[in-house]
Amino acid sequence: MCDDFRPIRDMIECPICLSSFQCPRLLPCGHSFCMSCLQSYIDGKRNENPSVTNLPCPACRHTTHIPDLADGSNNLALGFPASHVIVKLMDIHRQSMLARSIVPSSESNITHLSPKTDRIVTDTQTPINHSIDISSSLQSNLTTLSDMKTPEMHLSEPFISSEANSTSPSTRNVSKVAEIVVHIHKDNSECFITCILDLPDSRYLFIDCNNKAAKIFGENYMFHESLSLSVGPYCATLVSNTEVAVTLPDKKRIQFLEIHGQLRKTRKIKTRLKCWGIVALCNQLAITTGKDEHYVLILDRKGQEIRTIRPDNYRDLELLDPHMISTNRDQTIFYVSYWKGNTLVSYCTLDNSALSYTGPTLQGPSGTDTDRDGNIYVCIFHSRCVEQISPDGTVIHQLICTPSKNPVAVRFIRGTDKFLVSFSQCNQIDVYEFS
Repeated sequence: MCDDFRPIRDMIECPICLSSFQCPRLLPCGHSFCMSCLQSYIDGKRNENPSVTNLPCPACRHTTHIPDLADGSNNLALGFPASHVIVKLMDIHRQSMLARSIVPSSESNITHLSPKTDRIVTDTQTPINHSIDISSSLQSNLTTLSDMKTPEMHLSEPFISSEANSTSPSTRNVSKVAEIVVHIHKDNSECFITCILDLPDSRYLFIDCNNKAAKIFGENYMFHESLSLSVGPYCATLVSNTEVAVTLPDKKRIQFLEIHGQLRKTRKIKTRLKCWGIVALCNQLAITTGKDEHYVLILDRKGQEIRTIRPDNYRDLELLDPHMISTNRDQTIFYVSYWKGNTLVSYCTLDNSALSYTGPTLQGPSGTDTDRDGNIYVCIFHSRCVEQISPDGTVIHQLICTPSKNPVAVRFIRGTDKFLVSFSQCNQIDVYEFS
């Protein structure tokens, strides 16, 4: 039976990175690639010749025109359409793996779980068989990957090699290398740092909910300045190299701050519901509303609602109280932690697909971030740990354990193996590093 699924696995692997597709994009020749892999390939060609307008497909060398994006974005891979067939195959494969993973935890649960397992297997078997037929038909018209390699692949080979030889962070040691004291002379309460931003100029922005302040620290972890706000802020996101947006839940407001030069308030926008988490997505903002209708809202930069995200059966799925939100490096996937549902959900902005992560230790998921390899890091408030989740959700690893402290926010420092973790009601932030 396992051999029947190999064609699906082969079809959902990117020919460049040889890993499961991440936001697959389709070229006119019919080959699909991860958007980030395709963008790296385009960047390599343009570095060789900045005026190039066409490129050969990395797989078959068919000449393809590089699209021009109207908004001037440098992520030209966005101009290629999403590969909906690949996305569907990935979804079918994921469902089939889910059906296989349901195992009764004890004898007493066998009667309760078996009907559910039977329904899942029955519901997924037909589309699985259909996808296998499609896969076999497509593969009969494709040569193998080794046959498709040509001299034009030389730009992607270093990328493949670095991925193949890299060590997963979960197999490396993690140690605490520094502590940042975030309590300053103006503070009247113990600090509660609910958000950490790594700014482009190597400084850090800390959101202190208890002391109603945004605080700037330098790259040497020394205090620079702070700005008082009318109510407790909760989350922040970088919207440009000189501006951040900060949520003020009690005011139902997003306050923008100028970070170039002196820290100061600029414009603000009103939200219909309370706004807790926030993240910038290209020219849009995504916010979480917590217990206030349990929504994720997509807004334009003026605050107009573009889209609402909430499954129809969200209560049955226990996707309640969307809390913190973050995005991957190219802003194509955003991650939402559901405080009451003990679940982390990733949403792809390109094809509206979603993938959920849950587990027995995911009790009170809070702040999240991703590293440069796409691994996801989640602060687990009630379990008092930070967990690492692989991009496809197949591996969950407890990275650090803090028995006496509840982790709230995590942030990787760009271009390094260091990350910062804040804690509830704590005057310090811990700095960790992989070794």
